[in-house]
Amino acid sequence: MVVLTLGIGVVIAMNTLLQQYIQHDAGLRAIYEQGLGHEIGISQTIDGYTVTLEWAYADGNRLTVAYIIDGHPDTPYTDLSSDVYRLRVRDTGQEIPFLQGMSALIDENGEGVGWGESGDVIPTSDRSLIIRTHDLSIVDVSGRSNLELHLEVGVYGIPLTQRTHIPLEQYDAVKEGPEGLFTFDFSIALVDEQRVLDTPLTATDQDITVSLRRVSVSPSQTRLVVCFVAPDPVRQWTAIPSLTTTQGEVPGGGGVQPFMDGDLTCNDYTYFAGMFDYKGKWQLEITELIGFGSGGGNDQQRISGSWVFEFVVP
Repeated sequence: MVVLTLGIGVVIAMNTLLQQYIQHDAGLRAIYEQGLGHEIGISQTIDGYTVTLEWAYADGNRLTVAYIIDGHPDTPYTDLSSDVYRLRVRDTGQEIPFLQGMSALIDENGEGVGWGESGDVIPTSDRSLIIRTHDLSIVDVSGRSNLELHLEVGVYGIPLTQRTHIPLEQYDAVKEGPEGLFTFDFSIALVDEQRVLDTPLTATDQDITVSLRRVSVSPSQTRLVVCFVAPDPVRQWTAIPSLTTTQGEVPGGGGVQPFMDGDLTCNDYTYFAGMFDYKGKWQLEITELIGFGSGGGNDQQRISGSWVFEFVVP
């Protein structure tokens, strides 16, 4: 077990691919440019595999952690990743749900391996970068200036010698790696600034009322919750949003978490955008409701309309 406490505003010297990821994510780019984020640099080794925590950031909406996996030296892996990544608040035991992530093989300079190469070439490396973003919006962090965290990581690798002799349908069978979990206890400062609009707004079209229930803006992310009564309760419904400000379309959209609140179908939309300093008007337009039947994408009911919400986040 490794324990480390980190402060806010640490100057970070990170690998190249992590820098590129932060620049691509508008929300992380915004906080990085303010000197926020935490270099960690602690490692644990099990059975010749090493996990090194590189970097982390947390605010009221999300927590992002990046770590490097080193496999056996000079072994060419076609995949080197983690299939267990549990993150908990240490003192309460509450798990912080996984939201999204990425993994990529990297070279000794931290550059992505195989990018831009022919599809006939199988990229290999003995190192990889893993970035996981977890959902802090449903975790009670009130009154906290620091988060004490417990991270569990399960690692696997697929050597080139295995990958080239095993059919893809047996992919899981060729995974190898340590049986034990890598465990890290560490503490990072929490950026607790958050702007919230929690006065519901409603709009009606096609005889369907949609409610904008909540908007929360943290330094790295914007979240919106929209709810409505499903036109057909047998189907799984989602609403298609368009979020704009006077500066144009809000970047980093595309993530949605559906959930039910009684009879209401709700969508929690995620925008990885640095909008915390924006104080002007917003507009959310729902342009379509889509209900998925038992046939999945081939069984849809689509209702076009225009449900418009204009608001200012306090």
